Amino acid sequence: MSRVFHSRVARCVPAAVLLCCCAGVATAQKGIDWSRNVEASIAESKRTLKPLMMFVEGSIDERDDRTSDERRKAFMDPRVLYVAQRYIPVRADRSVSKYRGMFDKLGVDVNANLMIVFVSPKGDKLDDFYALHQADSFAQKMALVYRVYRKKVLEDDLAPVFNDEKASAADLKKALGIIEALAILEADQLVIKTLDRRNVGEDVAEKGIAALGAISTTPAVERLLNEAAGASVKRARQAADALERCTPAAAEDVLVKALDETKIDARFVAAYKAIAKVTKLSNAKPDKFWEGDNEKVKRDEIRRAADHVEKRAADWRRKFDEYR
Repeated sequence: MSRVFHSRVARCVPAAVLLCCCAGVATAQKGIDWSRNVEASIAESKRTLKPLMMFVEGSIDERDDRTSDERRKAFMDPRVLYVAQRYIPVRADRSVSKYRGMFDKLGVDVNANLMIVFVSPKGDKLDDFYALHQADSFAQKMALVYRVYRKKVLEDDLAPVFNDEKASAADLKKALGIIEALAILEADQLVIKTLDRRNVGEDVAEKGIAALGAISTTPAVERLLNEAAGASVKRARQAADALERCTPAAAEDVLVKALDETKIDARFVAAYKAIAKVTKLSNAKPDKFWEGDNEKVKRDEIRRAADHVEKRAADWRRKFDEYR
């Protein structure tokens, strides 16, 4: 298992690098930052396992600019940018002769112009899309293609590792790093089962906790909250850090419920601190605030935090939830 698995993903970069770089994706003001270097983008796709999002253009005199303004707006749309971070975006000129073989393999017509081709790290065509001027449709297409892709990675490359009781720590860490980097939501239960393995090493557990933070599903956040209140100081700190990466929706679904518990303990404090970070709660209270005796002041703060999360979660769901 080890040799086969490493041959598939040996050059996958550390997840922390991916999360910091968000390669090829800019701010809403700038839009998608398309690379012009096809060869470098293909190499990056192979290294990171992120699929390519290839913007195919014809020669300059063939380009139809009737929808150029709408297309530029679509490339700056927050929904499009949110999903685009899962890809390696690159522009490719269809008229360049050295790319002809690549385009033939991808089934790109010789007259293709202003289209997107989604390509796996192995060079296989995943799908294509033409309505680039329609932001919502574009974001939905990207999300759909990516869901199918990440599920295939999970089923073909990662599940065999987790289902192998003799899998090495190195293989488990590699698989968990890929789940984190690709935000494979469907892997939450596999990650949780890995953390429950007898005598799981601290380095594997650290990777698993980080992966749960990137996944940010309800089961993932529930497990992180329990880890944050657990007996292991090291794992509690790692879980608290991972909780701060969860989505506002997960904060509402899991963390706010922890604030309703009567006992103010480590679990409560971890939930409150994560809520404050994730939802940018103003005037967040320090830990010592919860040690006082004024129960009314505490209840008021809990209510304020819960109301804030509800608003932020509703806004986040409206904008991004369907594109995860």
